[in-house]
Amino acid sequence: MGLFRKTTTTPAPLPAQPGNTMSGRIAASANNGLDKMAQVYHRNPKLIGGLGAVAAALLLTRMKRKAP
Repeated sequence: MGLFRKTTTTPAPLPAQPGNTMSGRIAASANNGLDKMAQVYHRNPKLIGGLGAVAAALLLTRMKRKAP
């Protein structure tokens, strides 16, 4: 998916050099997480849609409740 990649579209191994910054590691781990989520979605789109519908229903019922 690569939403946080600046120049490349293919994953590249992180160098083990002192120039490896914290922001680079965070971006790499965010990309890995997004790639895994995209794989789950592509394997089970109906499951993800169902979970979203349940979450929306829960949110709406909690919004309808009046505060005590």
